[in-house]
Amino acid sequence: ELKKHGRVVIDAVVKEPNKDVRIYLLISLSTALKLDTAAYVKELADLLSKEPEGEVRVVIVQELGGLGPAAVEALPALRSATTDVQVAVRDAAKAAVKRITTKPEPKNDPEP
Repeated sequence: ELKKHGRVVIDAVVKEPNKDVRIYLLISLSTALKLDTAAYVKELADLLSKEPEGEVRVVIVQELGGLGPAAVEALPALRSATTDVQVAVRDAAKAAVKRITTKPEPKNDPEP
Protein backbone atom coordinates (compact mmCIF):
# COMPACT_ATOMS: atom_id res chain seq x y z
CA GLU A 1 0.00 0.00 0.00
CA LEU A 2 2.81 2.39 0.90
CA LYS A 3 4.59 1.78 -2.41
CA LYS A 4 1.35 2.53 -4.25
CA HIS A 5 1.01 5.90 -2.53
CA GLY A 6 4.68 6.64 -3.14
CA ARG A 7 4.24 5.93 -6.86
CA VAL A 8 1.31 8.35 -6.96
CA VAL A 9 3.44 11.08 -5.37
CA ILE A 10 6.37 10.40 -7.74
CA ASP A 11 4.00 10.64 -10.70
CA ALA A 12 2.68 13.93 -9.33
CA VAL A 13 6.23 15.27 -8.90
CA VAL A 14 7.13 14.42 -12.48
CA LYS A 15 3.98 16.08 -13.86
CA GLU A 16 3.91 19.16 -11.60
CA PRO A 17 5.09 22.30 -13.45
CA ASN A 18 5.71 24.39 -10.30
CA LYS A 19 9.13 23.68 -8.73
CA ASP A 20 7.99 24.79 -5.26
CA VAL A 21 5.12 22.32 -5.38
CA ARG A 22 7.55 19.61 -6.56
CA ILE A 23 9.74 20.31 -3.52
CA TYR A 24 6.68 20.08 -1.24
CA LEU A 25 5.68 16.79 -2.86
CA LEU A 26 9.20 15.42 -2.35
CA ILE A 27 9.03 16.25 1.34
CA SER A 28 5.65 14.52 1.51
CA LEU A 29 7.15 11.54 -0.26
CA SER A 30 9.96 11.34 2.27
CA THR A 31 7.42 11.06 5.07
CA ALA A 32 5.51 8.33 3.27
CA LEU A 33 8.36 6.22 1.93
CA LYS A 34 11.02 6.38 4.61
CA LEU A 35 9.25 3.39 6.06
CA ASP A 36 10.37 1.53 2.92
CA THR A 37 13.86 2.94 2.46
CA ALA A 38 14.79 0.79 -0.54
CA ALA A 39 11.76 1.97 -2.52
CA TYR A 40 12.36 5.56 -1.45
CA VAL A 41 16.00 5.47 -2.57
CA LYS A 42 15.13 3.94 -5.93
CA GLU A 43 12.36 6.43 -6.63
CA LEU A 44 14.53 9.43 -5.70
CA ALA A 45 17.50 8.18 -7.71
CA ASP A 46 15.26 7.74 -10.76
CA LEU A 47 13.70 11.14 -10.25
CA LEU A 48 17.09 12.87 -9.91
CA SER A 49 17.96 12.32 -13.56
CA LYS A 50 14.54 13.51 -14.76
CA GLU A 51 14.21 16.69 -12.70
CA PRO A 52 14.79 19.86 -14.75
CA GLU A 53 15.07 22.35 -11.86
CA GLY A 54 18.34 22.64 -9.97
CA GLU A 55 16.64 23.61 -6.70
CA VAL A 56 14.55 20.46 -6.77
CA ARG A 57 17.59 18.32 -7.65
CA VAL A 58 19.32 19.76 -4.57
CA VAL A 59 16.39 18.65 -2.39
CA ILE A 60 16.50 15.16 -3.91
CA VAL A 61 20.26 14.88 -3.35
CA GLN A 62 19.96 16.13 0.24
CA GLU A 63 17.21 13.60 0.95
CA LEU A 64 19.41 10.78 -0.36
CA GLY A 65 22.43 11.99 1.57
CA GLY A 66 20.34 12.22 4.72
CA LEU A 67 19.72 8.49 4.52
CA GLY A 68 23.44 7.79 4.83
CA PRO A 69 24.60 4.24 4.01
CA ALA A 70 20.99 3.14 3.46
CA ALA A 71 21.10 5.06 0.15
CA VAL A 72 24.04 3.11 -1.30
CA GLU A 73 21.93 2.07 -4.31
CA ALA A 74 21.67 5.75 -5.30
CA LEU A 75 25.44 6.21 -5.59
CA PRO A 76 25.52 5.98 -9.41
CA ALA A 77 22.89 8.73 -9.71
CA LEU A 78 24.61 10.84 -7.06
CA ARG A 79 28.02 10.46 -8.67
CA SER A 80 26.49 11.56 -11.93
CA ALA A 81 25.04 14.59 -10.13
CA THR A 82 28.56 15.63 -9.07
CA THR A 83 28.94 16.94 -12.64
CA ASP A 84 25.57 18.74 -12.70
CA VAL A 85 25.41 22.15 -14.40
CA GLN A 86 24.28 23.71 -11.10
CA VAL A 87 27.04 24.28 -8.53
CA ALA A 88 24.61 23.74 -5.62
CA VAL A 89 23.63 20.33 -7.00
CA ARG A 90 27.28 19.34 -7.50
CA ASP A 91 28.20 20.39 -3.97
CA ALA A 92 25.17 18.65 -2.44
CA ALA A 93 25.90 15.50 -4.44
CA LYS A 94 29.54 15.42 -3.28
CA ALA A 95 28.41 15.79 0.33
CA ALA A 96 25.77 13.08 -0.13
CA VAL A 97 28.28 10.63 -1.61
CA LYS A 98 30.57 11.27 1.34
CA ARG A 99 27.76 10.71 3.87
CA ILE A 100 26.75 7.47 2.18
CA THR A 101 30.25 6.04 1.73
CA THR A 102 31.90 7.13 4.99
CA LYS A 103 31.87 4.39 7.56
CA PRO A 104 30.92 5.57 11.03
CA GLU A 105 33.68 5.56 13.59
CA PRO A 106 33.31 2.81 16.19
CA LYS A 107 31.98 3.98 19.51
CA ASN A 108 34.36 3.52 22.37
CA ASP A 109 32.66 2.53 25.58
CA PRO A 110 34.10 4.38 28.54
CA GLU A 111 36.03 2.23 30.95
CA PRO A 112 34.28 1.57 34.27
